[in-house]
Amino acid sequence: MLRLRGKVLLGVIILVLAAVGCQAPGQIVSPDATPTPTVFSVQAETEVPTAAASPEPDEPATDYSSVTLTPQDLPAGFQELSEADLEAMGISPKAFVQAFSENLTKASVQTFSAYWKTNNLEIVADFVMAPITLVEQVAFDLLLKNPEKVAELFAKNVGVTVQVVPVETVGNASVQLSYLQATSTGINLVWDIMIFRRGEAAVVALAIHLEQAPPITLYDIAVLLDAKIQAVQGK
Repeated sequence: MLRLRGKVLLGVIILVLAAVGCQAPGQIVSPDATPTPTVFSVQAETEVPTAAASPEPDEPATDYSSVTLTPQDLPAGFQELSEADLEAMGISPKAFVQAFSENLTKASVQTFSAYWKTNNLEIVADFVMAPITLVEQVAFDLLLKNPEKVAELFAKNVGVTVQVVPVETVGNASVQLSYLQATSTGINLVWDIMIFRRGEAAVVALAIHLEQAPPITLYDIAVLLDAKIQAVQGK
């Protein structure tokens, strides 16, 4: 089975956490190397309001269980991947959950899904975090509305050249990035990554595919997930 560098996805998480003034976990393990401690410390350069104001009221929890990809959302031929499948590829959902649950004030990972299409290779995955506090929402938006800064911080953390993909905004604020990974088998893979926020929910979605047009674009996936978020949020 194809093995991918999971540290790139963790780099996305670290970027987002840094933007909201949090400290990301100190150790990231590359599947192809001996684990070594790596500490990232990226601070958002734009001043973000502090939580010194009156405490936020507790609101009824929204059920985000339906905000996830299903086989019906995808073209024919996609098969669901288990956590074991993903970890065999070098992608650890547990690491995603731990990174966010330990660093965001109230948010936890609500849903996670991943699918794989073996012919016309494409892997798609997404996870949703909620609830994002009002202060964290402002921080997300300040960062995501500066896509060149997002690409710069991302590239600095994971050591790759990253491009901003110009697409229409998804949710209240979003950014889509793309970069090329050359594998040891000589196959070039394109990584498309989108981060967006809609209300109290933040989403990280990705698509990994060959250099040819993928069976479904990441933008289409993000729009679909955003529609599901709006449905459960009553917007």
